[in-house]
Amino acid sequence: MIPLGCDVVTILDLSRQSIAHALAGRRFDVVFHLAAYGVAPSDRDPRQTFDVNIAGTDAVVYAAVETGAKAVIYLGSCSEYRDLVPGQFVEEDAPIGPDLLYGGSKAVAGLWGQTLAARLGVSFQWLRLFNVFGPGEAASRLIPALIARLRAQERVALSPGEQVRDFLYIDDAVTGILLAAEASMEGRLGPFNLCSGQPIKVKEIALAVADTMDKPYDLLGFGDLNYRPDDIFWLVGSAGRFQNATGFRPHTSLLAGIEKMITADQVHAEGK
Repeated sequence: MIPLGCDVVTILDLSRQSIAHALAGRRFDVVFHLAAYGVAPSDRDPRQTFDVNIAGTDAVVYAAVETGAKAVIYLGSCSEYRDLVPGQFVEEDAPIGPDLLYGGSKAVAGLWGQTLAARLGVSFQWLRLFNVFGPGEAASRLIPALIARLRAQERVALSPGEQVRDFLYIDDAVTGILLAAEASMEGRLGPFNLCSGQPIKVKEIALAVADTMDKPYDLLGFGDLNYRPDDIFWLVGSAGRFQNATGFRPHTSLLAGIEKMITADQVHAEGK
């Protein structure tokens, strides 16, 4: 569903030429750059990763200048961080540029976007998103997959679930992105973590979904899957810098967000 007053502009690729053609004659104050490749486990093509994440960011910054925008809001990723220390909340000045294709490309894109934007005279607000969840999330991701399998009374194949993550509900993420845009217009620039700052184990999330749906724990197949070779066991952001810069505070707890997702899934199922 498209909100009233909004237009849909279809762009076949993220080249400078395609974006410039699609946006010709349009004017914007702020450009939000959310396009990315590599989030899905199957998206691992190096050329596509470069074209979308790095060259695409270059193209978006140039397009923003052409439309008269004063700021570009770049949605980076917590996957940019490397050399993580278990139990230590990740600060924005931690090392970035890991060996993983997705995280490395997002880090390079952020650095290039900053450099290019400064050269072209436009603000570049770099946000590193942590685990955003909520209704509409891809079916392959953790919470939607849990909800679908448990609703069908099917066992869910899971790893042992000791990975610790930082989850942020979608409504709070949107609020944070808008606050970041306001901050960019006033010269308060990151990089910033956009996160809850609350550690939670994957196993605890699965148990919370089962509890909320009143499903037995024996449907949760902890250990049915091995950990991935590149699995990260601790990735929790420090939220303080962004909170100090914008006043941002998450309002939806993990449990409340799970309840909203279960309700939305039920409504969707009944509407089919």
